Amino acid sequence: MSEYLLVEKPFLEQLESLGWTIINHGEKCIPQDPKVSLRDNFREIVIKKEFKKWVKKINKIDNGVEWLTDKQLDELYNMITKVKLPSLIETNKAITELLIETKPRVDKNEVTGQGNPAVKLIDFENPESNHFLAINQFRIDTVGAAKKFIIPDIVLFINGIPVVVIECKVPSSFASDAMEEGIRQLLRYQNRRLNTEGKREKEGEEALFYYNQFMISTYGDEARVGTISSNYEHYLEWKSIYPKRFENFDAPLGKVRSQEILIQGMLNKENLLKIIKHFTIFKPVSAKREIKIVCRYQQFRAVQKIIDKLLNGDNYLDRSGVIWHTQGSGKSLTMVFLVRQMRFMDKLKDYKIIMVNDRTDLEEQLGETAKLTGETVHYIERSNQLKPKLSGNSSDLTLVMMHKFGDKMKEKKLADNLIEAGIFEEDMLPEIEELGVINDSERIIILIDEAHRTQNNPFGLAGNLFKAFPNSTKIAFTGTPLITDRHKKKTVDIFGDYIDKYRAKDSVKDGATLQILYVGRKDKIKLVKEKEFEFEFSELFKDKSEKEIQEINKRYGTYKNFLESDDHIKTVSKDIVDHYVSEILIDGFKAQVVCVNKIATVKYKKFIDKAIEEKIIELENDYMRNDELIKKLKFLKTAIVISDETNDPADMVRLSKESKKLNAISNFKKEYNYEKPETGIGILIVCNRLLTGFDAPIEQVMYLDKIMKEHTLFQAITRVNRTYKNKYKGYIVDYIGISNQLKETLCIYSGDDENEDDGFRTIVDINTEKPILRDRYNRLINLFLNKGVEEIEDYVLYNIKDSIKQYEVLEKCIDVCENIQTRAQFEVYYKRYLSSLDILINLDIDKKYRFAMRSFGHIQARIRHRFKDDSVNLVGVGEKVKELINKHVESEGISNKVPPLELFDVDFKKNLDKHKNPKAKASEMEHAMRKEINLKRDTDPALYDSFLEKLKEILKRYSEDMEARFKAMEELYEEMKKGRKGMGSNNGLNPEKEAPFYDLLINTIFKDINIVDNEENLKSITCEIVRLISQEIKRTNFWGSPAEIEALKGHIGDILLFSNIEILENNEELIANEFVNLAKSRHDILVS
Repeated sequence: MSEYLLVEKPFLEQLESLGWTIINHGEKCIPQDPKVSLRDNFREIVIKKEFKKWVKKINKIDNGVEWLTDKQLDELYNMITKVKLPSLIETNKAITELLIETKPRVDKNEVTGQGNPAVKLIDFENPESNHFLAINQFRIDTVGAAKKFIIPDIVLFINGIPVVVIECKVPSSFASDAMEEGIRQLLRYQNRRLNTEGKREKEGEEALFYYNQFMISTYGDEARVGTISSNYEHYLEWKSIYPKRFENFDAPLGKVRSQEILIQGMLNKENLLKIIKHFTIFKPVSAKREIKIVCRYQQFRAVQKIIDKLLNGDNYLDRSGVIWHTQGSGKSLTMVFLVRQMRFMDKLKDYKIIMVNDRTDLEEQLGETAKLTGETVHYIERSNQLKPKLSGNSSDLTLVMMHKFGDKMKEKKLADNLIEAGIFEEDMLPEIEELGVINDSERIIILIDEAHRTQNNPFGLAGNLFKAFPNSTKIAFTGTPLITDRHKKKTVDIFGDYIDKYRAKDSVKDGATLQILYVGRKDKIKLVKEKEFEFEFSELFKDKSEKEIQEINKRYGTYKNFLESDDHIKTVSKDIVDHYVSEILIDGFKAQVVCVNKIATVKYKKFIDKAIEEKIIELENDYMRNDELIKKLKFLKTAIVISDETNDPADMVRLSKESKKLNAISNFKKEYNYEKPETGIGILIVCNRLLTGFDAPIEQVMYLDKIMKEHTLFQAITRVNRTYKNKYKGYIVDYIGISNQLKETLCIYSGDDENEDDGFRTIVDINTEKPILRDRYNRLINLFLNKGVEEIEDYVLYNIKDSIKQYEVLEKCIDVCENIQTRAQFEVYYKRYLSSLDILINLDIDKKYRFAMRSFGHIQARIRHRFKDDSVNLVGVGEKVKELINKHVESEGISNKVPPLELFDVDFKKNLDKHKNPKAKASEMEHAMRKEINLKRDTDPALYDSFLEKLKEILKRYSEDMEARFKAMEELYEEMKKGRKGMGSNNGLNPEKEAPFYDLLINTIFKDINIVDNEENLKSITCEIVRLISQEIKRTNFWGSPAEIEALKGHIGDILLFSNIEILENNEELIANEFVNLAKSRHDILVS
């Protein structure tokens, strides 16, 4: 089934059922008449007539009278279409602010006399007042780009403003990975796609995206959404429909796919306006760079559920509750989205909002995020500011640390008689000054971040918080609520029922966070001296009583001493460096080491630094010396991050100061950059800090040498699950032996089912990847076996020694993959195989898996070059494995790093001659010709259509005889290579300037009509029009002026109308459009 019938048409039909107006150009056409899409020309991006009509309608005074004049509407249109800042993100931000915040202004309301009134471009309060329009095959003529126009599959407009762009795909002969191809197309339209040199070229129309709020790539079964700053890995599915009333709908194809859920969840009028206004933000990621973020489905759903409780709860208890969203799911941003929506609602905008956090090192992080609400964020610096700043009724936003809610001890002055009696202040019962009530209003909402820690004690700080704001609504946000019987008070007992759940397994399934691999190393780093410790301990304290020894054990246990010992830390440090260098550093990621206490952090710093020095010497003496890896190791720095105390030893103080001077925490989050030495901070050594709330996506591994459990353990290990470019897994390397605690923790918090393994478990033992690798290997083998390639396993394992036999098996594999679905299956299966191999490549695995990696890589490269399929590649494969494959494949004369050779590349024929098999030669020639015709057709439609017909005739005539087929193709190849110059007379016309237009005219209008009587006249008319075009398009910036383009079409129309040939007169508009389009493609030839 075609892309149109399977994806595009169902998309439009579902939008129509949601109340959208649809303009359907049909299937994969090139629109010729801009009026069909309500425009005057194909350069018009904001639809002017729609804009003026609907902006006028939504701006009324109280009695319903529309007040904007036509002149003012023209000014508003110019205002929004003339915004152009240095970058796409800046322009998009400025226009988005015009749409939702600042609003443009005109000089005067002519009806009321009001001066400088603001104008709504979209009515966010009344969705039905706006006009929602979807247009498919939305053609936009480009200026100075590689192609003369782009045609996004669907563009969505609100009041004529294009807010969403959708690319629909199905697997094709040139792109078997439909999702990747769709996203690549969207990047191309924005001029963000990289060419083979890693540079960006103008090949789209950036202006379409000045107004864009988000984009969708879909092939039906999977639909993903991203923004103008998103790369492939940032496009994610929308997996829920809320409010629930939108769940009831008829799916156009009779089944609910990812596409249908996204449309129903995001693109109903109500939700779309909410998402644009409240759930789309610009977030700074550095001093000079911002990204655009659109909410994820669980964030939107959670906010709507909180809003429902606020509106419908009878009291503060009914309105309170818990948001259980896992680490890395964006809880802080969910708070931001909630505040933004509340401030827009008359019934909720007066709430005082208090954000509570309990970690000083996370206060700045939460504060920066809170600024995204657009409000001024107030801070409580000292406890004595609580009442002055929070007792009023102002609807402001305040950030406060939990420890500010502690009770204070009253100061005492001892009476003289007590002093004389030798009684000191510490001998007296302390008198507590309770915090008491600060504000008893019900119009307060407290948003509590990470509500599993100090906030859960009703008799401590949390109790004071509750007493201080007795009638407030309290929303607890946590990824690890206290829920086991061990906890006397569970999180829901304190804050109320769960409002929304989004657990770790959900996040892994969505691709929002990564699966974590568990590597148990306790067996490797054995406690060989444990018995010696026990003996020395008993000798040291042999004179103590049993009770005293129990107390000493309780306080100082030998195991803790062991974890601080030089021998243990030295051994573990060497193993850490070995693992980090072979598995993590090679991909450019960073690490945390978690040890038992501050003393151990200092020792780990010393021994890891020493192990790095030794590793450098080892690598420098290696006969397979890797200079790049050595350079990375020399660049690498380590740092400790601890909480300073007064009595810290001198070496600890020195290292802590050094860490702060290096700004270690901030620079740890940055990519390695040899030009910026501070980014060399690659290993942070901690004991208590940075284990919760710390967000560093570049961190891939955590080395654990400290016992933790339940929520503390889960919080710590999920530091490594954040997504990042080319990061496909996180790692936990366990030197302490916490596998049992880990199992218990996962049962509580992740959503993993012990009896279920669907490939999306939050954390898995690295050894469980071995049977997965075996299964994925077998799946690849069976794919070819089932297609009749019986020798496939012998081939991939290098058991076939005869070169001719090897070649025959390779050709069978390629032939099998000519089928698009089979090729797509192979691509998916192979990448999954490589993802498993990347994890296990340095472990003890059967050598056949390495052989298969190279063999299937060779098959993949050949398929890519045979079928000219750029979507067949190693995107998404780890660097360790990718480099091995590329080295092997390049040794065979093919590179996965560059695109396949095109038809007229210098080396194409030489490469083709390597094939001994006529069928292989014919197949590669066919696909190269098809791609060449597809790419060049716009430059000479008649010529390339004729080439395509000749190719089809060859394939039909020589269906069995491959040698004859290839010979005929060689002749066609030479004909195509010569192009117009090889066509002899070209009807007596200039082959490069006039003949393409004449043949286009004949093919478009006179294909089945005898032109003998009019042939010379038609030639003369064509030459006159070409002379006119050649003259007109020499004007400066001609193609950037819609008015001049339309004028040229008018002049061409005049020539045709005065031709006295009825069929030309009747088709003058069509011919003018076709000629102008062709002229744009041949501009350089025409003006030469």
